[in-house]
Amino acid sequence: MITPSWPSELHRVRSLNLIRAFHRLGHQVFLFSLLVHDQEKKYVKEVKQLVVESVMIKYPFKKGVGRILKGVYLWPFYPWEYLFLQDQKVSQKLITFAQRIQPDLVYIKRLRTLAIAKDLINHYPTLLDTTDAMSLFYGNYKKIVSGKEKIIGWHEYLTYLKLEKAINSRYPNLTWVSCSQRDKDYLSRRIGVRKIWLWPNVARTYRPAKRLLPREKIVAFSGLMDKAINYVPILGFLQSTWPQIKQRQPQAQLWIIGPRPIEFIRAYDGHNGVKVWGFVPDLNHLLSQVKVYISLGSTLAGSRNKILQAASIPLAIVAEAKSLAGLNQSETAVKKVDQSIDLVQAVVELLSNDRKNLALSRKAQLWLKRNYSLAKLAKIISRDLKRFKIKYEN
Repeated sequence: MITPSWPSELHRVRSLNLIRAFHRLGHQVFLFSLLVHDQEKKYVKEVKQLVVESVMIKYPFKKGVGRILKGVYLWPFYPWEYLFLQDQKVSQKLITFAQRIQPDLVYIKRLRTLAIAKDLINHYPTLLDTTDAMSLFYGNYKKIVSGKEKIIGWHEYLTYLKLEKAINSRYPNLTWVSCSQRDKDYLSRRIGVRKIWLWPNVARTYRPAKRLLPREKIVAFSGLMDKAINYVPILGFLQSTWPQIKQRQPQAQLWIIGPRPIEFIRAYDGHNGVKVWGFVPDLNHLLSQVKVYISLGSTLAGSRNKILQAASIPLAIVAEAKSLAGLNQSETAVKKVDQSIDLVQAVVELLSNDRKNLALSRKAQLWLKRNYSLAKLAKIISRDLKRFKIKYEN
């Protein structure tokens, strides 16, 4: 398995759960990964217990930015995310690693990882886990941002669209993997991908237990807080919706959890019941102290790992309808709202009515177990690998 950054509960939870699923099925996993952020070091020990061998390449964020600047002449043709990883020395280390272990299957996580891994495709059976259709992601992303973010969105959209088509044309036997039916359909229809599997995002489920609700009335929102898909909706919530909730529930607190919160978010810390946590070493531990979890904004990615993680606690989840795209059969498990006034009402009700709160949280956990459990993912992987046949050159 090749990942663009170290697998973790924090930012690469899909990669981590895929490793868990392969391990559960008895496969020997060899991991080649970059370490971009020092915060990922917390998860090194856990991952190494699941793999036979791992190679970690320290790849500071500044180095990646330097790669983008160095490839300035390629900007019109390649996504900046792709150029971020384009490093010939890293690519050669990966080739040497693969030649030594001779894998039965190469699993490439994320389209941009091809910047270092494309030379393996013609020599080993390969799966490309694009997870989200990246041109679809950035096509939606550019609609919700402004200023320089919109320029980035347009650039990544156009260049990813070109890259997806080029990869599909150059490697017609490559098998792609997506995390939602929506993204799978898009790649088939828009890009012309013929071989594509659906491996959904999942979350670990725990034995159902009688959960005691926290006494404090805490509402939580989580995500990478330097990403517009997270900070745009939570800023809108802070400005218009949260004051209405506080008026009706004066004791309510709002926790904003996630690495690298932007300045506009940090400015709310300590005011009107808002706590900005930034990076936390154990997200699940913090979420277990929460009474209501909120999901805001449009789902730009294929499915919401954040919702799945909240359901695993389990928490009562209130979600804007547009944030549920890519998640199946969530109608009974999540309180779906369409307007701000409905969001206020739903949060206030679940903060004050423990019976309804517990009932909704139990439904969320049951929904997760039926549709997005690690056991279900393992079954899907086992089924697909049995029919995985591809010709390749030695």
